[in-house]
Amino acid sequence: MSFLGKRMSSTTVRSLRQRSPSSYSLKIQNFSQLENSTLYSDGKYQSRIFSSGGYNWRMILYPKGNNEDNGSDFISMYVKLDSTSLSSKPSTDEVFADFCIFKDPENGYVNQDQCEFGVDVIVAPPPTNWEIISFNNNLHYPKFSWNDQNFSEMKDYRHKSPRFTIEGRQWVIDLYPKAILTRDESKWISIFLSLDESETIEEDEQIFKQAVIRILDPRGLIACKDSSSWGYARFVSMDDLRKTYLDMDGALNIEVEFGVVSTT
Repeated sequence: MSFLGKRMSSTTVRSLRQRSPSSYSLKIQNFSQLENSTLYSDGKYQSRIFSSGGYNWRMILYPKGNNEDNGSDFISMYVKLDSTSLSSKPSTDEVFADFCIFKDPENGYVNQDQCEFGVDVIVAPPPTNWEIISFNNNLHYPKFSWNDQNFSEMKDYRHKSPRFTIEGRQWVIDLYPKAILTRDESKWISIFLSLDESETIEEDEQIFKQAVIRILDPRGLIACKDSSSWGYARFVSMDDLRKTYLDMDGALNIEVEFGVVSTT
């Protein structure tokens, strides 16, 4: 069971164990008498205050069940954080606690009008590490255009675009005139979208992005691919590139448009 602030959520767990409860134990003699006596105090019995994890608590027992919590015909049991614990710690507005209610057949069931209930309360410190991830699909400047001049004369294995900024990150377009990761590399060009080498990311940090990479035709036609990965080893064939996508000066116009970028 878990307790957070002033709200309580409960789950029934049935198991047997030999260890006695570590936080508090409530032994009841003359259980039938308790059933009758609690009818005049909202049907419940509250234990004395006990301490655990630096806070004060009470066990609350409904011998005939808590009708407001669908506990009719059952024995209802709760653990309550004493309000004085919070007033003595004004900087605390939430308490995270896990607790386990003890019910051992040898001790916890009514036997000769006697029974015992127990509880383990474990108070966890407030979280000090957390992660927030958001997906921004309303980018202010989602496009970047690159005019790769004299592409037809380029002999380098890899050509990198000027770096550009999207969502606070520096990006580059990597262009390989001879495709990589393919057997017929001379027939294709590869285009990839990458973080610039100047960017550093934390260990295990992941960045999700979705973008469209386009090669613009001087005559108005477009070759484009939607990239949820980092790019394409076979983006366009060299034959189509030479026939269609190079302008009169042998330049290649590439455009990337981001749709979504994650921030962690």
